[in-house]
Amino acid sequence: MTTFTLLGALVGCGLVTILVGAMRSGESLVEAVDRLEAAGGSPGARSADEPAALTRVGLAISTSASHIGVPLVRKEDLALLERSMPDQLSAIGLASMGLAAVGALTPLLLGLVGISLPPITSLGAAIAGLAVGAMLPTSDLRRKAERERSHFARALGSFLELVVMAQAGGMGVEGALMASAQACADPSFQRLRSALEQAQIAGVTPWDSLGRLGARVGIPALSELSSTLTLAGTEGARVRTTLAAKSASLRQREIAAAQARANATTERLFLPSIVLMLAFVVFLMFPAGARLAHLL
Repeated sequence: MTTFTLLGALVGCGLVTILVGAMRSGESLVEAVDRLEAAGGSPGARSADEPAALTRVGLAISTSASHIGVPLVRKEDLALLERSMPDQLSAIGLASMGLAAVGALTPLLLGLVGISLPPITSLGAAIAGLAVGAMLPTSDLRRKAERERSHFARALGSFLELVVMAQAGGMGVEGALMASAQACADPSFQRLRSALEQAQIAGVTPWDSLGRLGARVGIPALSELSSTLTLAGTEGARVRTTLAAKSASLRQREIAAAQARANATTERLFLPSIVLMLAFVVFLMFPAGARLAHLL
């Protein structure tokens, strides 16, 4: 019992040391610039919105993971899902510390019911819980971001078709872009409309604003569209034909991706189907086999 008590105290001191070290960690130049951009460039925003302890823990874990080549947070995913960096870091810190504490306490609880484990088990379980807790919010963020990118790609294909139809009706490139962006209340169309409105306010071309949107949310198709429209604006390329070809390319890409997802789902269902068939055969043959064994 004394051993488990000392082990629990050691693990608790280690977790407190990690927390205190994370809270006292300095802020790099890149982090300071990101914080100012998120706060709208106001230098006084730090005192009004001081990062919490969980945010600092998540930042320390994310920085350590980046050093070993495993980035946990992508800015493009956060921008696409409209999440802030402190919220994501807080989620990572909370999940990591929670599962680390559960992992450290599990061997102690097993010891109370008579299952003795080596003392090093608590440390290993705490480290494993820390790693799993760091990956859970990350995997959730990436899964939702990929789903949103797929939806955005489909919406972009519809947007380009509307632009082509608007141009066929006699509208110019900029007018067709704005009219097409206002044709639907989908969030993807709202992003496109916001980018076009920002271009009007800033006095830049709409395709430059679309290109920046694509770079910010991590959608290469928007950057390709920006390059196409830039060529059309400077060299007089055939915009409508080019946009129609781009729309068809996006549509074919989405069809291929849907077929790949369907094939992957079919392959995942193959093994459960085989197991179900074998279980059904055993269910049918068991009475006859049991009677035969009884007669023998």
